[in-house]
Amino acid sequence: VVAVEADSGVVREGRPVTVITVVNDNMPFLFDSILGEVTETSGGPTLVTHPVITVRHGKTGVDEILGDGNFAKDDGSHDRLSVIHVHIPRLTSAQANGLTERLRKMLGQVHAAVNDWRPMLARLDQAISEFRYSAVPLDKKSVAEAIAFLEWLR
Repeated sequence: VVAVEADSGVVREGRPVTVITVVNDNMPFLFDSILGEVTETSGGPTLVTHPVITVRHGKTGVDEILGDGNFAKDDGSHDRLSVIHVHIPRLTSAQANGLTERLRKMLGQVHAAVNDWRPMLARLDQAISEFRYSAVPLDKKSVAEAIAFLEWLR
C-alpha cells in the first residue's frame, strides 16, 4: 500500500498536511529509502511513525493482527509488516501523484536489492574462493588485491 493524501484534512500549526502511508513487508533498507524519497520531495517530515506489526494473511489479505514486530512465535504462519506513516507540508495533487509513483518505483528497487542480496553474497564468496584456491593467471600481489577488494565488498 502506498497512499499520499495531499488533501488529508490534517492540520499542523494551522497549516494543511499531506499524509503518506506505506504498508509493506518489513525488510532492510525500507524505512531509510522511503524517508529519503519523502525528504527529497518535501524538505523534511513533521511526523514519522514506523511500527512493525505481526499479521496472519489469509486468501483476501490480513486475517489477524497478532502483535507488534517482537511477536515471538516463529512458526512461519505469520508475516511482519512495516506501517510507515509520515506527515509533510501540503503537496499539490500533481506533486502527491509524482511522489506516489516514485515511492512505488523505489519499493520495487528495495525489493530487488533485498531479494538479490543473498545470491550476490554467495557469488562474492565463490569468487573469493576461486581466487584463493584456483590457478589464476595473475601475480600473487594482484590476486591478494583482488581478494581484499572482494572481501571489502562483502
